[in-house]
Amino acid sequence: LEELKAFSKAQDVTLFMTLMAGINTLLHKYSGQNDIIVGTPIAGREHPDLENQLGLYLNTLAIRTRFEQGGSFLDLVSAQKNTLLGAYEHQSYPFDALVGKLNLQRDPSRSVLFDVLVVLQNQGQLNNLKGEELRDLEMGPYEFSNATAQFDISFTFVESEGLSLMVSYNTDIYDEYLIERMFTHFENLLTQLLKQPENII
Repeated sequence: LEELKAFSKAQDVTLFMTLMAGINTLLHKYSGQNDIIVGTPIAGREHPDLENQLGLYLNTLAIRTRFEQGGSFLDLVSAQKNTLLGAYEHQSYPFDALVGKLNLQRDPSRSVLFDVLVVLQNQGQLNNLKGEELRDLEMGPYEFSNATAQFDISFTFVESEGLSLMVSYNTDIYDEYLIERMFTHFENLLTQLLKQPENII
């Protein structure tokens, strides 16, 4: 995690931007596609009046990444930063309105714009809450099994003392062996990209 954060700081990007560039590189390597769209949820609480309200204000951002021939990971991280900052500026635009404006044909069994979701959860934000703010509320981890996948693949990073990655996937499309192999490839790929970010992807 420290190496990822140091790299991100040196490139003037967030940890999420670096992880997103890494996932997109993995998808590019697996699919051979140069134009990739992945989804990511965003809190949707940009207005100060919503800060202390209860409720879920999530919106989904569709993030498009284009791989340029001869581009390096440094180039991709920079492009990812610009794309994400642009998306954050328009985060209040409803995802359903975007889909409607694009006049895309919907299929109830699939997501209309993307098949892959990337999430970064900062567990430290929960851990930093002062005890008096929670009053008599006790919180702890709860293990549960989710047998359904909303998307073909979801990469969920959780940042606490370290960084963990959970991958959920559609078992009608992927098997456990492939996902485990993809997980290992991602670890190796990210290590290599951080060591030699100037190399052509």
